[in-house]
Amino acid sequence: MRWAFRKKSFTSFKKNQMSSGGSLNSYVKRFCLAFSAVFLAYQVATGSFAHADEVSDACDYVSRKVSTFKGGLYRQAPETFEDQGKIYRGCVVTVVGDRNKVPGRFPPADSPYPKPGSAAANAGWKADREADGPDGTSYRISRGNIFCLVSGSWDGGDASDPRVIPSPLFLISARCARIR
Repeated sequence: MRWAFRKKSFTSFKKNQMSSGGSLNSYVKRFCLAFSAVFLAYQVATGSFAHADEVSDACDYVSRKVSTFKGGLYRQAPETFEDQGKIYRGCVVTVVGDRNKVPGRFPPADSPYPKPGSAAANAGWKADREADGPDGTSYRISRGNIFCLVSGSWDGGDASDPRVIPSPLFLISARCARIR
């Protein structure tokens, strides 16, 4: 009896839809469209797209600066990461390369750093944390409500033994997100 009731309900629904000029398929499409419109309106109202664009622009800026050589591996993707005990959602740029293939000055991890008078400094980027050594560099840059953690690591060799040949490989990562 239940099956017959369900069949009758579906049949009468289908007849009503057909008589009103629509089909089940068109109603599903309209529902999906309406749901998408409501979801999009919510996203715009909360401003998450604007923040995502700013974070994406920051990642694009850093990636243009650090990937100025050929033959390396490059990845840029949205990810979550931790900084000083807080979890951030943003994007991560990872570059692996060979220092022998980097034209100009090594390391390219220094390229996004806002030195006084540089294009980065003139664009409003400021450094607020930094550490540097023979095997790498790490700093945080920010502009407005966006920050990027940039770190580079490489084999700096052994100062006590000049016979040691350092590996030419290096790794640069940048993690960008909105400041909370």
